[in-house]
Amino acid sequence: MDIKLPAILIRIPSKSKLFSNIWLFTTLLFLGTCYQAISQNVHSITASNATKGTSDCNIVDFNEDFGQGVGRVCIDPATATTTYTCNTIDMVDDGEYVITNNSNGLNSGWHANMTDHTGNTDGRAFFVNADFSTGEFYRRTISLDPETAYSFGAWITTVYDTDTGICGGTGIPSNVTFRIEDPSGSMIAETNTGDIPNGPEPNWQQFFISFDTGSNSDIQLVLINNGAGGCGNDLAIDDITLGIVTTEPVIATPPNLTACDTDGNGTELFDLTVQTAIVLDGQDPTQFNVSFHNSLEDAQLDQMAIADPANYNNTTTPETIFVRVERVMNETCFSTVNFNISADPPVVLTTNLPDEMNACSSDVIPTLDATPTNPGIDPSQVTYEWVNGNGTVVSTQATFTPIESDTYTVTLNLDPCGQGTDTVVVDITEAPVLDLGPDQALCDVDGYEIVPIIEGDTTGITYLWSTGETTPTIVVQQTGTYSVTISVGNCMVSDSITIGTGEPIEVSVGDDFKTCPNEPQILSATASNPDATYQWFLNGELITGATNASLEITLEANVMGTQTYTVVASDGDCSGEAEIDVTLYDIGNCTISQGISPNSDGFNDILNLEFLADRSGISQLQIFNRLGTLVYDKSNYRNEWKGQTTDNEELPTGTYFYVLTLEADDPVFGTQPTGWIYLNRDAN
Repeated sequence: MDIKLPAILIRIPSKSKLFSNIWLFTTLLFLGTCYQAISQNVHSITASNATKGTSDCNIVDFNEDFGQGVGRVCIDPATATTTYTCNTIDMVDDGEYVITNNSNGLNSGWHANMTDHTGNTDGRAFFVNADFSTGEFYRRTISLDPETAYSFGAWITTVYDTDTGICGGTGIPSNVTFRIEDPSGSMIAETNTGDIPNGPEPNWQQFFISFDTGSNSDIQLVLINNGAGGCGNDLAIDDITLGIVTTEPVIATPPNLTACDTDGNGTELFDLTVQTAIVLDGQDPTQFNVSFHNSLEDAQLDQMAIADPANYNNTTTPETIFVRVERVMNETCFSTVNFNISADPPVVLTTNLPDEMNACSSDVIPTLDATPTNPGIDPSQVTYEWVNGNGTVVSTQATFTPIESDTYTVTLNLDPCGQGTDTVVVDITEAPVLDLGPDQALCDVDGYEIVPIIEGDTTGITYLWSTGETTPTIVVQQTGTYSVTISVGNCMVSDSITIGTGEPIEVSVGDDFKTCPNEPQILSATASNPDATYQWFLNGELITGATNASLEITLEANVMGTQTYTVVASDGDCSGEAEIDVTLYDIGNCTISQGISPNSDGFNDILNLEFLADRSGISQLQIFNRLGTLVYDKSNYRNEWKGQTTDNEELPTGTYFYVLTLEADDPVFGTQPTGWIYLNRDAN
């Protein structure tokens, strides 16, 4: 039994009391099989901590078995000390001890012909007659590894034979303390056996205490008598051991191995050693011995290992292989695990893939699924490789969604001997774009022609209208919704248009007007239909790019005659138009004249301010003579002054001054232009 415990004492009595007399003082952990309880009268057992085939993970670092030989000897003071007296001559009394191979002659009340706990007639044991006073009777310094967990063990039995009746009753029981101290005498761990009763036969029991050396490389083992001296309290001690506490190797279960039985004989070559790294699961392989066996018993007994595990032919299929993993530093400390090997027949993997797939790019492209349909196949173990017609790998998944026309081949592989190949021809037609345009209003009594606008490849295109017609266009005379479906390759694309009843569009563009040369003017059209589109014309000619409701114009000085601007407003089949005439003012009438000659010759007879009245509006005109006297005053002036006073009397020839008040801020003259004007009444 491997036991690793902090400050623990385990007492394992003889076979007759094995399970009725175990004392546990703290939590215990059993690793391996139980230590055997040894009885004086059982001669076939050994002192080993583990039987063959059972993992024993304690490494004995120290063992005091008190030697071999016949006759009495004393403790070597170079190795240990004692406060008791060694008696090698006669009866061993209180406070005395002896080391010998047989109890005969040691004390008349002790068991006769008693050997060490192993039953070896030449094996010595430490026989003690406890002193009347309690106290230490054995001390030994032992070198151990620091920072290491150890298990202390010792075999002990009482030696007073209750059948002799010398003590009257069962006598005083033995009671011993086991103590581990550091070199300075400070306690590391301690426990005691409790009372060990005397009996008619020797009752060898093994006791343990677990501890950690900490930083100490040396420890002191101390044995202390806790019982009072007198009749009884006599004992024998054998095989004091200190072992390093280790655990069985922690190993992982490897997967089963399979090979493809290509020749059908059920046998294939396997490399079992590929499982080693998996079993060790990242642990240092130099710390373990790994062997492979054909049975669990062989693995446990470390026998009949497979001679060449890297080249092993299975004998049956499946066949179970057992792995033994043992620690290099302690070959009796091991763990086992197993896995199966099998030679499987080849398997052709099948799928439900079609031979070909046709699709349109505007539709949801179907996904190709190469998952095997074979029963009993684990799809997660299958690998996939999809390639296109050029051999380029396009996917390594079970499913693949193509995005272009090509021939695709998928290869399936299931180790060790499952394989399959399928090919699918994929034809994906690029969908054309179809547009019948916006809904229309039907105004033309001759009908409306619906003309599809199609973008993309139209090779082999066919038409099917909702009217049943198959022509590229149709002419309709009735309102309603019309649709067409075009077919190109694998694609069918549809669109519809609604034809409603429309009203003629009424358009206005304002009144005719005059303008000055190079003076910007804005023409603005309004239509009864808010969805109407516009096109402007000049003198019947289309103005390129003039498609807004407004149009900015300027007339050059050399333009002759009236310029007619026409705007056409359209909404589908319905339209309306309006026009406006624009004329240049007479030459010279786009400035404020500095002289008039009112002689009725039809030229420069009046102060002509028509352009200014049209452009900014004239609120008032005032004329002053040279003396600053107001001689003429007219509100809302419209070309009335021809050299007269407000009272309509003729003014003489001379220079006069004007003040104009405008209704709006004129871009040239502002709001109140002023200046002089010469009135000439002389004949020219």
